[in-house]
Amino acid sequence: MRNIALLRIFTFTLGFVVAHSTMNGNVDDPVAALVAARTAVSDTEGKGDLRKEHDAMTKLVSAELLCGSREDVLRSSLRALDLSRALGDPRMIALDLRNVSVAFARNGQYAMAEKEARNALAMAVPLKEFDLSAELLHFLVGVLLKNDKLDEAQRVTEEALRLADGSSDERNKALGWADMARVLAAQGKNSDALTILAKSHRSLAKDGTPRDRFNIELEQARVLVAMQHAGKAGSLLDGLDEYVLTLKEPEALREVDALRYEWALQQGRTDLALERLQRIKATDDSLRMAQDGHAMAALRVLHDLERHEKDNAELRASNEQKEVTIAEQRIGNRLLMVLVASLIIAIVALVLSSIFILRIVKRVRLKNAVIRRQHDEIQAKHVELQRQNKRLTETLISEEEKEVLLREIHHRIKNNLQVVDSLLGIQMGQHGDPILERGFREAQGRVRSMAMVHETIYKATTSHQNSLHEHLNKLTRSILVTYGVHDRISVQVDIAPIDLPEDQLLPLTLLVNELLTNSVKYAFEGRESGHVHVVLRPAGERFELIFSDDGIGKETEAVVGRGHGISFGTELISILAKQLNGELRELRGSGTAISMVFGPLPQPLRIAS
Repeated sequence: MRNIALLRIFTFTLGFVVAHSTMNGNVDDPVAALVAARTAVSDTEGKGDLRKEHDAMTKLVSAELLCGSREDVLRSSLRALDLSRALGDPRMIALDLRNVSVAFARNGQYAMAEKEARNALAMAVPLKEFDLSAELLHFLVGVLLKNDKLDEAQRVTEEALRLADGSSDERNKALGWADMARVLAAQGKNSDALTILAKSHRSLAKDGTPRDRFNIELEQARVLVAMQHAGKAGSLLDGLDEYVLTLKEPEALREVDALRYEWALQQGRTDLALERLQRIKATDDSLRMAQDGHAMAALRVLHDLERHEKDNAELRASNEQKEVTIAEQRIGNRLLMVLVASLIIAIVALVLSSIFILRIVKRVRLKNAVIRRQHDEIQAKHVELQRQNKRLTETLISEEEKEVLLREIHHRIKNNLQVVDSLLGIQMGQHGDPILERGFREAQGRVRSMAMVHETIYKATTSHQNSLHEHLNKLTRSILVTYGVHDRISVQVDIAPIDLPEDQLLPLTLLVNELLTNSVKYAFEGRESGHVHVVLRPAGERFELIFSDDGIGKETEAVVGRGHGISFGTELISILAKQLNGELRELRGSGTAISMVFGPLPQPLRIAS
């Protein structure tokens, strides 16, 4: 059922694009539209007016889509894209990229369709045209759903909803909610999808088109069938049968029949299921026959058109040949006079050129002498550059070997720390003492933190990227999952774009690990939920770490060293702060709030070489 839903969503999106592209064309007679478009392309091609040629090519793309010419529509859409790029019009480029995406999808190349849909959206966003951006976001969601990229489809849908919040267009907002519901349904979250579809339906009932309302009610029925709510689904399907009579679209009839077939199978009504299956087959046959008929008619018309153009070309060639013959006769009458005049001019030119050539020879000899001297100098410089390049190459090879060795060291350290983590986990399972188990768990957390640091450094040296924000996010998630509180304690990590040295990454990671572990253990005793906020930002030439939670503040004194007893974790926090050349201080406020300004580390003295 999930695959059928995805196919339904993608078909709806492509249908929307085709309808938008052909809104000015002769949709009732696709063959006539194709002939008119072909004629327009022939009339404008090679005339120098790129905009008219692009308009004609766009109409040809729309006509070929209606006639089902898959290969032709891909070729025409790519040609239209070349013309829009030559014109330099970003809006035209965005729309042509969308048409190219549709063409790839029609040819079964869904990966290329997704790529071109992304390119279309990237071109449209800087234009700040809300309607265009919303349309392309809506289209991209359908492509992503077809490619089964549900998480990314959800992200794009959320972006579309944020864009719609800044507009007064209620229809686009409702369509955005409908996209979100489809994504949730594809993820199996049918209850959430049903709630959002109800919200979208209320809005589209006032601002949407009949096709919009049909699509929403169809999705509601699909979700209800998936949830096995037979009564509600049956009522909606009855209403959709009436909608189909109003829309008069075979595609809509097929979608309702397919869903009614699933519903009938759930209810065990095999007679109704068989009836709907036969209707689906009849609709498919009708659509296929209509498409084949359009294609055959288009081929016949195009054949006649090409034959007519061939006859015209032969007639034009005959006329041109006659004109050439007349021109040759006129040229023959003047040829003798031109020949005599040319002979006189040639003799005069020969004398003058001889004098000029003698002067040039003298100048060339002087220039050749200068060029030989410059060539010798350049050759000497070239030899010197080759020596320098050889020395530079040897130096670069040595640096690359060092970098490979460092990456291997970090990778092996990470693997060894993971082995230690596994051994601690095995040892922890052999004791029933809660105190020992807590100690082992804390040791595991510290070992995992160090392993994450080496993994981050290894990935940074491999991909030349070092995302401190991603690293700390991964660390906090690991701690919450380890203590089983990820469903009631949330962590917000705000990291400024800074370049933290690798020698400060390990102590900083262990420090955040200890602070978050203390909050998880002590700050939220007797509470159902909590929030932790971690901030890292520049502070002049140094960096500032702010750690805060909305707990009971029980662990603050232990962290800053004012408690009666100092635990190993507290002592470790103090050591790590000193190692970072920083000092912990308590901030006022509810819960725990700790600040530390640290770095840069003192530079060690180097031995002179």
